[in-house]
Amino acid sequence: MNNRETFLDIQAMRVRIPILKIILAAIIILTGSTPVSADIWQPEEMRPWALTDIPHGWSVVSEKNETENPDNAAFTASSPDKKTRIKYILDQTHKEMTKDEIKTFQAGYMSKLGFRICMTKDPIITTDNEKMSYQQTYVRGTEDAAVIGSLIYPEWGQAHYALIMEGSQAVADYYELIPPLMHEHIRPAITDDIISDEEQLQLE
Repeated sequence: MNNRETFLDIQAMRVRIPILKIILAAIIILTGSTPVSADIWQPEEMRPWALTDIPHGWSVVSEKNETENPDNAAFTASSPDKKTRIKYILDQTHKEMTKDEIKTFQAGYMSKLGFRICMTKDPIITTDNEKMSYQQTYVRGTEDAAVIGSLIYPEWGQAHYALIMEGSQAVADYYELIPPLMHEHIRPAITDDIISDEEQLQLE
């Protein structure tokens, strides 16, 4: 190999190395910005009377001590990038709420977080033999959005959740994905305490 060929090889390597660095950096950025799949959930038991799950890979902070508040629980699950979080509120002391009471509670809770109701989104209300569900969309500024929902189980208690999404990317990642699944991931633990009188008579 002559000196000219050696020189050209060295120059080519100098060009390739920066390109490789750019490619690797792009891969790292893209990988880091990909949201953790919210279709995989993991159990997060805060109270023995409630079964709650959070998206896999999210972190949890409890906001109420079980010893001091055995019939209540509040905790927050946060996505790895901290741009999205789900607030869980569980309450066994108040077992029924009317739709108007739910609307008032939700509006007050979201107002404290700086959100206002989204006038272009109607509430989603469902009722079955076990519970009543009321879900509403809220917005803050031009990029932040939230979905708050309430699940009322007359024989058990009530549960509320608020999905808070900060930024357009968080909204794109989770707005359509998480809210339809929440009723599956907050539910009563089956215990004798929540068996209704009618069910008890049937068992006897």
